[in-house]
Amino acid sequence: MIKNLRNLADLRFAISLLLLIAIIITIGSVIEQNQQIEFYKENYPIERPIFGFITWKFIQFFQLQNIYQNFWFLGILCLFGVSLISCTFLQQFPILRFSRRCHFYKKKKIDFEIKIN
Repeated sequence: MIKNLRNLADLRFAISLLLLIAIIITIGSVIEQNQQIEFYKENYPIERPIFGFITWKFIQFFQLQNIYQNFWFLGILCLFGVSLISCTFLQQFPILRFSRRCHFYKKKKIDFEIKIN
């Protein structure tokens, strides 16, 4: 259990999740959301797929017409939140505790006067 939390607390994992979320949000911004199926059949036909593979069937299969309310998108957002919370408790708080124990000693400044005779 702790090993799984440590994997979730990895900063590289959180950054990769954030990159995945950014890509999905970009797709959701490009593809019109919450339209009728006829709209997608008209704008994303099977005969002329966009980028060679984006058709209305592709959009419907991966539920790209309703990304922001989709269970897998909300699951990725929850996983990102759990990753940030576990990173905070398993990495940031121990570092903060350690840094409070460190005391940095300051040397007194010694002013030197240079006398020119």
